[in-house]
Amino acid sequence: MAEVEEYDPDTTSENYIDHITTNLNKLKLKKKTGNTKRKYRGRKSGTKCKTNTVIPFYTFNHSNKLYLPNNPKELFISKEEVGLYKNGTFTDDNSKQSKSKTMPILKQNIALLYDKPITECRPLKNDFIGADLYENLEKYNAMDDKTLDSIEPCMKYIETQNVPTNNTDEKIVTIVSARHHIVEIGMSLFNSNERDKDVTFIVTYLDCGLLLFSQDALNKSFQKGGIYSNDPIFKKICFSGFAFEDLITSEDVKEPAFSIVKAKLNDEINLVLRCEMDAYNLEKNIYSELKCYADLKMKSPQHRKKLLKTWLQTALCPESDIIIGIRNPTDGILHDILQYTRTTLYRKFNNRNLTPFNKDFNYNANIAVEWTQHCLKSVSRLVKLNIDRGIKVPQSFKIKIDSLHNISIRKLQSTPHGVEIPNL
Repeated sequence: MAEVEEYDPDTTSENYIDHITTNLNKLKLKKKTGNTKRKYRGRKSGTKCKTNTVIPFYTFNHSNKLYLPNNPKELFISKEEVGLYKNGTFTDDNSKQSKSKTMPILKQNIALLYDKPITECRPLKNDFIGADLYENLEKYNAMDDKTLDSIEPCMKYIETQNVPTNNTDEKIVTIVSARHHIVEIGMSLFNSNERDKDVTFIVTYLDCGLLLFSQDALNKSFQKGGIYSNDPIFKKICFSGFAFEDLITSEDVKEPAFSIVKAKLNDEINLVLRCEMDAYNLEKNIYSELKCYADLKMKSPQHRKKLLKTWLQTALCPESDIIIGIRNPTDGILHDILQYTRTTLYRKFNNRNLTPFNKDFNYNANIAVEWTQHCLKSVSRLVKLNIDRGIKVPQSFKIKIDSLHNISIRKLQSTPHGVEIPNL
């Protein structure tokens, strides 16, 4: 630090002012500027945000996190089941009879739980309570990467629609994706406790107006969670879900079975989604999403997050209820089975009587819908701004939703290996 001259009290006032000025200059104090608010925190100071490659988080308009209506928003303007797919075979027959041949069927007692009063449910559960869901887990295998990410079921449907080879209306696009990509996008807003907070995926544009969503193989976090974990205890917990499915469905050998859903987000964005279905309720003619958890405690943010994710999953598929097996996390013994409609599940984790969470937008279902819509619109917009018009070959892009929830796009030099390109 610079040395400051000592003031002599016998000097005049003019000399005193000069003295102060000289010492201040020696200190080289920095001028303090006003508190300016940065609009976009995703880039280093001094760089400009290019509107054709980045959509900042501040552009996202959403509901108040404490706004909990009796019925939340719908994700799509319209949604319909257009076909079924299993073992390489697509059919546009989605009748009750066709579903009963294609999908795993809920056992009758579990199917009858739908909308039953609690007093009538217990006898229907007795044959299942006490089952060991950790037994013989070695017989279960996780779906391989190719099958998990495949959009072949969607393309089988699209092939029946005589899609034109070029997009006659450049404003309209159709997103083609496995359901889990849309769910991951929607849940990316609620990941403050995640280690790998960035969500990345590949979007491939075809000249006919299709946007193909696929996994980013370079994203190392993709296979580290859930059933892909190397932690034996965590893996046991995850695979107990397969055991629960086996317990309450009638199909002995289960092959992945999919519902193909066509949806409309707005006038410019359509979707064709591949939704793996856990079970079909033959009694009520609806699907059932099956989950297996430890005791649900709504004071836990992780438990609310689990239920929000389950609720969002069912927003993408045909009409479904949710059946949750409650197991002891230590020994895997099943001690209850709970049945929810989408509405009753929503009211369990978005309840005005619960203490709000300051983080992760209070796991608000309305905001989850708004965020998913925002992301899909943003991806569509970014792709449209960055494609080379008139090029017939597929054009691939890497989409990133970073930890600050900014959405960015980077054009790739070539289409990554493993991306399925249909022969239209």
